[in-house]
Formats: sequence, structure tokens, C-alpha cells
Amino acid sequence: MQIKQPYLNLIRALIIIGGGFILFNGAFLLAALVINSTAGLIGRELASLLFLLLILFIFGGIAISKFNDTIKATFFTMPLMTILVLIGIWLYDRPQWIPIGVSALVLSLATGFVHYKKMDGSITLPSCT
Repeated sequence: MQIKQPYLNLIRALIIIGGGFILFNGAFLLAALVINSTAGLIGRELASLLFLLLILFIFGGIAISKFNDTIKATFFTMPLMTILVLIGIWLYDRPQWIPIGVSALVLSLATGFVHYKKMDGSITLPSCT
């Protein structure tokens, strides 16, 4: 039995959402570990920057891997959500338009990255015959 394309897209979307949620929670458990263990040595701001660099390093490894596009999309949600939450945390005490503007810039860069890498959803699937 072959799954029809609209249902296959729905299954992929649910995998990306569920996997992204799990990775997001895992990322902030990692944040607690990294930030709390290094904040005493290098300061809280540098510890959060170290965590962000670690997340981007993990994403870079996944982005250049041979995983299929659904797995890459799932892992792409983790650094994007993490960066947006950290922007909100770092810029909380600023006027409201600053975190919104910086977040919009990050989302624009992410959209440009997806377009540049041709990850626009037009995935060709091998036939299941």
C-alpha cells in the first residue's frame, strides 16, 4: 500500500513538529548543563554564548550530513527555536520592538538559508514499488 502525497506531507509535518519539540526540550536541558557548569568560570553571558555555539555546531554537523530532508528539517527547528528564545531572554529588558526586530531578522536569515539551500519542500521521493 502506497501512502498518498498529501498524507505523506502531513506525516512529515507531524514528525518535524514532534521531533522539533523533543529536540527543543533536549536543547534546553543541554543549556542548563552548559550554562550552569561554566557560568562560574566565564560568566553567564559567555556561558550562554558558548551554549549557542554548541547548538550551531551540532546543527552544522547535521546540515552537511547525508540524512534525508525530513530529519534535517527536524534538526533545523532546534537552533531556530533556541536562538529565538535566547533573543527573548537576552533582550527582555529592552523596548519591545528590539527583540521583535532581531527575531524578525533571524527568521529572515533562516528563510533565506532555506531558499538558498533549496529546502523549499519540493522533495522527490523514491518509488515504493
